[in-house]
Amino acid sequence: MKNIDKILESVIANTKDGVMITSLDIIPDRGPVVVYINEAFSQITGYSSEDMVGGSPRILYGSKTDKNELNRLWQAMENRESCEMELIYYTKYGSEYWAQTLVYAAQDNIGNYSHFVGIIKDITARKKHEMENERLIKDLTGKIKDLRQFTYITSHNLRSPLTNLLGLVSLTEGIEIEDETLRTIHASFKTTAESLIETVDDLMEILDTKEDQDIKIEEIVVSDVLNYIQDQLISLTHDTRPIIICDFEEAPVINFHKVYFDSIISNLFTNAIKYRSPVRRLHINVATCIVDNQVVLTFEDNGIGLDVERHKNRIFGFYQKFHDNPDSKGLGLYLVKSQMEKLGGTVAIESKLNEGTKLILTFTRQ
Repeated sequence: MKNIDKILESVIANTKDGVMITSLDIIPDRGPVVVYINEAFSQITGYSSEDMVGGSPRILYGSKTDKNELNRLWQAMENRESCEMELIYYTKYGSEYWAQTLVYAAQDNIGNYSHFVGIIKDITARKKHEMENERLIKDLTGKIKDLRQFTYITSHNLRSPLTNLLGLVSLTEGIEIEDETLRTIHASFKTTAESLIETVDDLMEILDTKEDQDIKIEEIVVSDVLNYIQDQLISLTHDTRPIIICDFEEAPVINFHKVYFDSIISNLFTNAIKYRSPVRRLHINVATCIVDNQVVLTFEDNGIGLDVERHKNRIFGFYQKFHDNPDSKGLGLYLVKSQMEKLGGTVAIESKLNEGTKLILTFTRQ
């Protein structure tokens, strides 16, 4: 037993954590009496054994020491319960530091409480890092909020004059323009205005995806949405006449936000049509299945594909383009990913150049 006691003494003396042992009795307005501190305690606080032994632990407290936490500590000590907290203490020389503190009532050989043991660890560097992170997050949150407000205002203010400009151009379409240069300028005005309006609308859609907090989840019949989207894209599919094969037998419904799901399917169809192969008829396969209690939707085409390995870090990026298609805006996959992740889903891509592309969308089952 004596050997064990010596080992314990050696551990306490050599640990890097500060150790303080006090009497069990708590004197009003003073606290317990310090009977021992180890060397690490002296190094952390600046107080020697001569300073501390016979005195009160309250010498460590100062103006920034949390009074509520101290009251919790005194209550725990009166009840002989352990207590852990993070407090600001002060060194002998007046400088403050953060300490992780554990206090518990120790028992003697026959099980009676005999002393309080306090263990402190200097966590000043960690707390400063945490507070700096909190400050940066607060600043960044404020800047993001300001940027969103600026984007909303700018988008709104831009759209109105652009719409007016487009309306004025439309009013002049019936007027015959003999000069070829003026005809070209007139056509460019209309194309440019339409393009700018589309860009503003794209930005607003992205902001709506990021900001929408009141998202209604509902049961969606997948086949109904596909039929609806095909009707909406009839002008695109009329010329391309894609062969579309669907299989929703295993998972005919998906729990998701209806507007988001419509947007996702629309973007997938539009991309398949835009990036179809010029040498073969477009084939699209859409299917759903259950994998690990989740609904997985696959959307596969035989289009021109892309080099996934080469572009893997920016495939779902904002305004990222991988082909020279003049109709490409580089926005579809970005929106698909944003809308899926907004509701806890995922999206992955498999593709090979000149062979086709497969999107795998995983929806959580509500």
